[in-house]
Amino acid sequence: MEIIERMGLGIFVQIIMEMSFNLILLIIVLVMLIGINEDKKHSFMRKVSVPYTKTILLFYLLVLGYNVAHVVISCYEGAVTRKAVVLMQIFMFFYFWFGESLTLFFLEVLWKKVLKKMKNRFLTAVFRALRVLQFLIFMLLITNPFTDFLYYMDEQNGYHRADGYWIWFGNSILTFVFIGGVCVLYWKKIDLFFRKTINICVVIPLLAFILNVFEQRVNMNNIAVILAALHIYVVYEEYKTRYAVEICREMERMQIKLMLSQIQPHFLYNSLTSIIYYADKDPGKTKTALVDFSRYLRKNLEAISAEGPVRFEDELEHTKKYLALEKLRFEEKLKIVYEIEDRDFSLPVLTLQPLVENAVKHGIRKNRDGTGQVTIRTFRKAEKHVIEVIDDGVGFDVESLSQSDDTHIGVMNVKKRLGMECGGSLEVESKPGEGTKCRIILSDEWME
Repeated sequence: MEIIERMGLGIFVQIIMEMSFNLILLIIVLVMLIGINEDKKHSFMRKVSVPYTKTILLFYLLVLGYNVAHVVISCYEGAVTRKAVVLMQIFMFFYFWFGESLTLFFLEVLWKKVLKKMKNRFLTAVFRALRVLQFLIFMLLITNPFTDFLYYMDEQNGYHRADGYWIWFGNSILTFVFIGGVCVLYWKKIDLFFRKTINICVVIPLLAFILNVFEQRVNMNNIAVILAALHIYVVYEEYKTRYAVEICREMERMQIKLMLSQIQPHFLYNSLTSIIYYADKDPGKTKTALVDFSRYLRKNLEAISAEGPVRFEDELEHTKKYLALEKLRFEEKLKIVYEIEDRDFSLPVLTLQPLVENAVKHGIRKNRDGTGQVTIRTFRKAEKHVIEVIDDGVGFDVESLSQSDDTHIGVMNVKKRLGMECGGSLEVESKPGEGTKCRIILSDEWME
């Protein structure tokens, strides 16, 4: 066959292998997309976002483009028809574009998963310099049809490296060496999935780059990318299963913590003492307090076995019952302000009340005179529901949130449950002596 004679048997075999892999990769992408869509139909999986899923999908799409471009190039290289010349020019550009995009992709993943967390100034500066170099390479690629600086096509429609190719080559080598060096430096601080994938995703491309210096006909880069992609899929499936199991275990632990956090002997004892105090003094107030007390206990018991979200109105009502009991004890020393603009949404059970309780117990009550104000505010912002709990209490150093003590366990419990149950978030702003603001942010998407 003319095409086999033109490209050679070795290249022909590689092309068949790449086409087979592209088909497998396309199936994998479709399976992942179907899986994501199916997960949205299940209430539990809708709340759980497996890390790296979108990153891996993007990686596979880049690999697919990279390999498709190489297959087309291999099929038409050496053919001198007008169609072949045009296709070679177009797909050679895309081949370099996808290759450079993959290099930039790995660099950006390193930033998000490692460098951004470690806050090493020197490595951050190197990262930024390499990113600038990547964009310069893209500019050289865009101008290559007019300059032939990176590569050029001869009269027989054959590909040749130009002098500028070695700038592209050296930049790629430098980038992958940097990625590998950072990962070695922070090896013990990198999560297991990243650790498993980075080995093959750095070592194999580096070996391929070096081998391609001596062997130009067989494209080692594409073979390296194929091996890396297959390796990542195997590791990802294992990681996904392990992550789902760990999430289930964590949610069970959080449910137990939620149950235990609501069994508070001191609060129950103090509330009953206050009710007894008013029994003869103000029977009407006593009756109202007993109703609030019974409904407060009932809500806490129901929360232990609750599944799914609850209406904000119900959560607010439960919080008001708690605050009514606190007001019974502290009277005018505790001032409550409600600024409720947004009501039509749902949230995980016992999300608001623990934050308000934390504001009263660890904010207001620790003021010198034991007085203060708690404000509960809700509003809509950028298609999200926002709840703020603000106190003018003693405040604290936000860095201390990482400590697992009784002062912050309620706040951290809420933060973890928001992330696991609905993809929500909790932001905490506080300064010693200036009070605290806790902000819950919820999206409409998880309630659809």
